[in-house]
Amino acid sequence: MYAGADWLENSLGKTCSPFGRKVANILGAVWLGLYHINHGILERTEWNQEYIEINISENLSTYDGDYLTALVVLCHDAAIRLEINACNMRYVKLRFHPRTHDMTHYMSRRHPTLEQAAAQIRQTRLTGD
Repeated sequence: MYAGADWLENSLGKTCSPFGRKVANILGAVWLGLYHINHGILERTEWNQEYIEINISENLSTYDGDYLTALVVLCHDAAIRLEINACNMRYVKLRFHPRTHDMTHYMSRRHPTLEQAAAQIRQTRLTGD
């Protein structure tokens, strides 16, 4: 397991909510250790909110340096909605929202598994159904 929430709490003295711990552990897994992300950014991030926002200047791609793919896969596994927004010329904002895999909830509370999302995209975007 790569350094995530435990490292953040022990090394930087940050307090994490249970959701903040999930997000920190995902980021630690994606970047093969949370310590690979700029410490100033980690220190400025509020890890005990109902949603987590972090501004990063790391490259995001789908295959070679597959950080974007890893983020998407791990967020789907954890039922976390990931939103990516421009922050400025150098940074993007990653915003994480907690969800549930229970698909009977309202759209704003549920999150499909990766397999469900891929099937839906293939059906609606490729066939037009």
